[in-house]
Amino acid sequence: MILLLIYFVYSQTVNERVAECNPKIVCETVQQTLNLNLHFTLHSHLDAFWLQTYQQYMTGTGKDKDHKFACTHCLFNGLMDALKAFPHATYMVSEMCFFKPWYEQYSDKEFVKSIIKEGRLEIVNGGWVQNDQAGASYTDIILQMALGHLWIKETFNIIPSVGFNIDALGHSNAQSAINYLLGMRNQIIERVDVNDIFNRVKQHSLEFLWESPQGYKVLTHLRFRRHGPFLHHGSSFFQQKNSGDSFCMQAFNQLKDFEQILSFQKQGGLTENVFHYGGDDFQYFNTTNFESQQVIMDLYSHIRCRQVKPIWSTPTQYFRTLINQNPKIKKGDFFPYYEDGLYWTGYYISNPQFKQYVRFASLQLQTLHMYSAQTGITLPLDQLREEIALAQHHDGIGGTAKYFVHDDVQKRIQIALDVCRQKLNPTSIELIGQMQHQMVKKKIYDCAFNPKCLTDFVMKNRNKDTVFVLIYNHLHEHVKVFELDMPSKEAYIMSGKGARIENQEIRCWKEECKIIFEATLQGYKDCQFMVSFNCDKECAPVNTYELHLDLSDKIEQLEQQFQAGLPIEPLNAKEQLYEDVQMEIDREGIDYKFTFIHNKRKFSLSYYYYPNQKTQSYNFWQKRSFTAQAGKYIMLNDYSNGGLICVIDKLYKLQKDSWYKDIKLYCGKVYEIDIIFGRDGIEIITLMNSSGLQTGDYSIQFYFDDVKDYQFYTDSNGWFPIHRENYKREDYDPVYNQTDTMNGNIYPIASYAMLHPNITVLTDRAQGALSLVNQTLEIVIEHYGGDDGQGVGESCTKKINHEFRHIILFNDPCPRCTQNELQFKNFNIRLTDQFTQGLFQKVVGDRNLRLEIWPLGNQFIVQAENLGSKTITLDPEMLENIIQREFQITGALLSGIEATSLNYQIGKYEIKTYNLKINLDDD
Repeated sequence: MILLLIYFVYSQTVNERVAECNPKIVCETVQQTLNLNLHFTLHSHLDAFWLQTYQQYMTGTGKDKDHKFACTHCLFNGLMDALKAFPHATYMVSEMCFFKPWYEQYSDKEFVKSIIKEGRLEIVNGGWVQNDQAGASYTDIILQMALGHLWIKETFNIIPSVGFNIDALGHSNAQSAINYLLGMRNQIIERVDVNDIFNRVKQHSLEFLWESPQGYKVLTHLRFRRHGPFLHHGSSFFQQKNSGDSFCMQAFNQLKDFEQILSFQKQGGLTENVFHYGGDDFQYFNTTNFESQQVIMDLYSHIRCRQVKPIWSTPTQYFRTLINQNPKIKKGDFFPYYEDGLYWTGYYISNPQFKQYVRFASLQLQTLHMYSAQTGITLPLDQLREEIALAQHHDGIGGTAKYFVHDDVQKRIQIALDVCRQKLNPTSIELIGQMQHQMVKKKIYDCAFNPKCLTDFVMKNRNKDTVFVLIYNHLHEHVKVFELDMPSKEAYIMSGKGARIENQEIRCWKEECKIIFEATLQGYKDCQFMVSFNCDKECAPVNTYELHLDLSDKIEQLEQQFQAGLPIEPLNAKEQLYEDVQMEIDREGIDYKFTFIHNKRKFSLSYYYYPNQKTQSYNFWQKRSFTAQAGKYIMLNDYSNGGLICVIDKLYKLQKDSWYKDIKLYCGKVYEIDIIFGRDGIEIITLMNSSGLQTGDYSIQFYFDDVKDYQFYTDSNGWFPIHRENYKREDYDPVYNQTDTMNGNIYPIASYAMLHPNITVLTDRAQGALSLVNQTLEIVIEHYGGDDGQGVGESCTKKINHEFRHIILFNDPCPRCTQNELQFKNFNIRLTDQFTQGLFQKVVGDRNLRLEIWPLGNQFIVQAENLGSKTITLDPEMLENIIQREFQITGALLSGIEATSLNYQIGKYEIKTYNLKINLDDD
């Protein structure tokens, strides 16, 4: 009814210029009709930052030639004037990072509320930004989405119902699942492989149900062509003042490309209704733009032989027309993204320093959040949340903004983090702070960068001989191994009560020393330790590295033999490095291969370099027939021309055998490699020296000798794994050129990649993974490229030293993996590990339930995870026996989102978190 009313009123107020046209004369030129209902609205795509900083885009103070008129405050002010002048026009807004600060200073708030209530201004997506979907962690996506949604609910008492993320370079299944959990059962996307799009037009599946492994289904509208102005060419024509039959015929000639888009959209859609939104970066901030669109709408309303019925509409109104349809199902994702004859994959890896910093800052926020909740210390976290949410923008964590812009985002995060640290204790405590000893400041080891440590901490400086360190574990898993940087070799670790820690060791390399110690720290707990520098016989044992193997002269000799054409004998040798660590050395030709055996597991690692065989300059784009779109770093380099760059020539091991197994490898002038053999896995730390790097791509390849039958998986935003096959896609046949071997088969990872069911590799930041060679998993860690001509105007090359961390976990098969989900055996502590008798055995004896319980003031927080495929009903009597208190449920979260009902039902693979209020009268 609303749509009919809008169309009726609108059709009675045709523009005077259009009214002068004779429909009969104009219709004589019509060759075919479109026969569709056009649901039309406007929008402006607002990059949170890219070529300018966030503040510059907001205030209009930037100076770059592409976005020199970008000013979101100006845009929204002009938008309100236009919506007042055109009472039937509609508009949609998405990015709350700009809309919120504008609204809070806008004088006529009642008008804004009224057009939102009327449906003329629709808030779609509603996140702080439109986030990247390749490298952003699902926890950070939820953070930035919730930040916007909470403000929208508080301010307008609505919840967005339509997801809208149109400029991310590819789309993830996890994002769709998160949209579902946030209440958005419809969504709009754009950047999809062009071959997939044309296939979907043929299959009538531009609109489809996107299903996650958990069974969440979201009705998805895929736009045939990327967003842009209503007309890519000729929009100024409609701002002219000419009129009459000639004007109308010229106008329809201008609309040919637009009508072709509508035709394809209709062919690929579910009904005769077609949705189209006009708008480009920072567009439509005055009445002139609206008037141009009104003229075009009037043309179709007046010249009816085209059989296009224009309706000012909104996404919500459009999706209502798709009710009771039968769309096809999509289960995978949309990576890698292919457009303009190129795979856009370089952004998985570009600007790795920023990617790592965002991961670090996100962990700090989570830690501060939990620590504040448990201790009652109020911290100013709002600004830190906003800055980390801002970094999730697709040009942020995607690494595709200008370097000075990334630096600005990082600076904003750091300032917000420092404010929280100062509030924690302005005089003596720093989060991830500095340890002061004898007037020398030395950085405490940052566990957030170290997945095997997985803790964050604060510390107190009491005197020059003793430092008290408070370590807080923000995860639900317990932690055993810790590392702290030491300014002295004479030190030892004690518990907070003064008891000496049994397993501890000071490990020195060059001028740096670390103390490593073992102590069990349960999840969501803190524990105080003492570092004493006043020791003689009690000092922790010191272990230094010594050169164990030096092949540098031998390699040089072999190269001379090879160049002289002399034969080189193959070599196979074995060496025992530690009691449970063995090394095999194989030589074929001049190449050495090192294989390590630890706890009967064999693996080798190699480092590869792929020189830039493609375009690294703007010249490539100048040769093409189309104009380069303002875009991103795109291409990885030619896989077939890659080669081994790292030949290990030196190996160092610890002088004394101990419980901590560690070796260091040298590889020419480019790599320093640290391999740590732990109980649960193997950690590889790679230091890249930028002075030896050339333009191209750099990767680390793991080869697993005992992996025979496996499947390759990569994560979906760090949440659940997606199965990958080389040269294959779920819905279409991809296009490959001879140089696309790497580009077309690399997939983004936020946290891990797998060779299921045996091997998982964890990463310390977003990267790209592929498995082209049998029994290998390859992680691309650095992408050096020239200016790709995609609008940034600078090369993808910032030569700074990087330290990359990867952990290899050898997993036992788990039933949950067959459901396309993931469970690390060593990282889940289930209730059955602690409660296996009597009352609790009946409930959790099948090992399908994992419970985590911790106190919080007068409440208990209970996290219950169903690891099986059948619904589990929690027994409240069991919970009362565990916590020894009577309680009542005051709240519940289902997978991080507020649950609709407070019951004890936990569906298959669901995670439910309960707030249990304790009956204090029992005390």
